[in-house]
Amino acid sequence: MTMEFSCKAAGSECPFEVKDENTDELVNIVQQHARDMHNEQISREEILRLAKKS
Repeated sequence: MTMEFSCKAAGSECPFEVKDENTDELVNIVQQHARDMHNEQISREEILRLAKKS
């Protein structure tokens, strides 16, 4: 199953989107993006809550 995350779903105007079949990879990518681009931390739980299954 593919998971999809976007910053817009998290309430940001940032166009970042990622899709991945591996949940751990998706979480790592989103957390790295949040640190590098937004200077923020986001928990695994929050990412999975905001992610969509596709």
